[in-house]
Amino acid sequence: LAGNYLKRLPSELFSLSNITVLSVRNNSLELLPAVINQLSRIQSLNIAGNKLKHLPWELLEIMCHRGHHCKVIIRPNPLVQPWELGEWIASADPKMISGKDNYSGRLTRDDLDLRLKSVIRSLDLDHHISDGNCLIYLASSTIKYFTIDGSRVSAAHVTKAVHCSVPSLFELKLRTLQALDCTRSVLTSLEPYISPAMMSILDRTISFPAEFCSVCGHPFIVARAKGMEYWFRGQHGQVGQQELRPDAVLPFLCKACSWACAQPRKLGRVCLSQDLS
Repeated sequence: LAGNYLKRLPSELFSLSNITVLSVRNNSLELLPAVINQLSRIQSLNIAGNKLKHLPWELLEIMCHRGHHCKVIIRPNPLVQPWELGEWIASADPKMISGKDNYSGRLTRDDLDLRLKSVIRSLDLDHHISDGNCLIYLASSTIKYFTIDGSRVSAAHVTKAVHCSVPSLFELKLRTLQALDCTRSVLTSLEPYISPAMMSILDRTISFPAEFCSVCGHPFIVARAKGMEYWFRGQHGQVGQQELRPDAVLPFLCKACSWACAQPRKLGRVCLSQDLS
């Protein structure tokens, strides 16, 4: 599929569970579907040369948690860097952060560099990083919250009183629709009666399987919260000389099934991988 000017990957591709090699390099992809992790036997994945600004959280599973060797080629892509964000949130572990980390604001490159060196030193990760098989969580963007139909809602309206992980009736109806295996012709007949935003949700429902919460693992169709996580990837053969280069930081988009699951990850979390490029 390389060099075909693709803007979107067909959903049928992810039902081919026996695929071991997939190259979609040099296309025009702006989004890599979360269902990429359904390619359970993938051994080589090349997504370089596209228009990806972030990576799905599920790609981290392919990079870190598969029992077999898997090579993932990501660069070049215009991935967003953490110091390009206006706001970020503190770590869940107060022992791993400095005093000013408790405030939201712009996260500088120096801040991240200090975090990285602190984690490497405290967890003695030099060997794993120099082998190129280690990812280290560094920071998260501020969390964006959404209503049951996917509309954006201010964080000020998200209170502890509504921190509930029970799926909404709308979410349950979407799952029922997905199980019916409807075609796009059915949606076409509904188009005059529903909003474009709702049509987009229905189209996504019948086109792709449910995603899974980055925190609890429960399935969902409409994400209730989203946030970017930034992970550092070490370079082969540089023991004790790891630097926070732009190409060493990877942004992963995390999605939560409920507001209750929208929590910052613990700084210093480490993910050991097989082979990254």
